[in-house]
Amino acid sequence: METIAAAFQKALSEIKAVTKDSKNPFLKNKYASLDVIIESCKPILATNGLAFFQQVTTDGVNTVIIHTSGERIESGFLKIDYEISKGLSHAQACGVSITYSKRYQLGSMLGISTEEDTDGQYAGNEGLNKPAQLKADPRPMLTDQLFQKALDRITKGDTEVWENIKKTYQMSKVMYNTLESADFKLQ
Repeated sequence: METIAAAFQKALSEIKAVTKDSKNPFLKNKYASLDVIIESCKPILATNGLAFFQQVTTDGVNTVIIHTSGERIESGFLKIDYEISKGLSHAQACGVSITYSKRYQLGSMLGISTEEDTDGQYAGNEGLNKPAQLKADPRPMLTDQLFQKALDRITKGDTEVWENIKKTYQMSKVMYNTLESADFKLQ
């Protein structure tokens, strides 16, 4: 995970916000289509020796980011749920759900905001996400520099670093998974 972690961190720092080019006709919010997400991140990933593919199986969608070194990061399978809507065949309804799952999973792995933040604005959700009701995590965010130092220490056999980092810092899912994987390899 050493090589992919550094390349992935560099790529993430270069990825900018994507254009929200589509509009949900039901909720009236804007979102970034899968095409826009792919086109905005593909060149940056490639420059850093990274690529991705998305497996679609009966288990769901799994996004895999691979590095030229052979190292990889996987999202894990996201189960595809779909509803047959009026006018859509079974295959079309499944296709809609697959695209939706791929868009959210890739955006999440790359730290891309794929839609407008509209929590709590729709009927039946009023007040559910008011800031006063959320408990803020008092831990500071793990910086890229501290992440790299922690990863280096873990891969060199320091078994206490991972537990200390988890207690002390908030971090992205990618950082968490990378450090956890490095620590697991020591056990």
